Amino acid sequence: MSALDDLQQNHNPWWESGTAESAEPYVSRQRSDFSYKRDAVLKNRFVAYAGPAGIGKTTIIHQIIDSLVSEHDTHPRNVLYLPLGNPQYQIGSGVIAESIEEFTTYIRAEQGKEDEAYVFIDDAHASPDWARQVASALDSYSDLTVAVSLPTIDQADFSLLEEFQPEAENFDEIILPQKFYDS
Repeated sequence: MSALDDLQQNHNPWWESGTAESAEPYVSRQRSDFSYKRDAVLKNRFVAYAGPAGIGKTTIIHQIIDSLVSEHDTHPRNVLYLPLGNPQYQIGSGVIAESIEEFTTYIRAEQGKEDEAYVFIDDAHASPDWARQVASALDSYSDLTVAVSLPTIDQADFSLLEEFQPEAENFDEIILPQKFYDS
């Protein structure tokens, strides 16, 4: 295992604990649109969450991870979280591909069966060719779902990822400010 794998262990506490509640940040109170955001991940192979800094993209990602593990019987080692906004992950141009390869080869394989797997890439735009790496991973692993967070949808080129979406589905999820009744 590599230094990248050790780093991933630190950002994926559910691999050991079986819950995302110990992840930073984790907020148990879910927004009114949480189930819609989670269902987008359950129904699609690729989802992009977009919104300005501080809107709650990372919080929703951790809540979705917790829901997958605790409510949808997803094995904890079938979920990978990559915080690309963290400078420790900005160690090369292929960090997404390398992380997914290590995840599928070592972490996911440890649990003994290959059910649906999920990769959440927070601040995907920190890697200039994130879309190519994600498209390659989706092409290589037919049971993989990838969700990314971005500051804006308009600046992203999704042309490489269109083949992984059903015709009628929209794969971009804008994160809006919390509604009054969410507070």
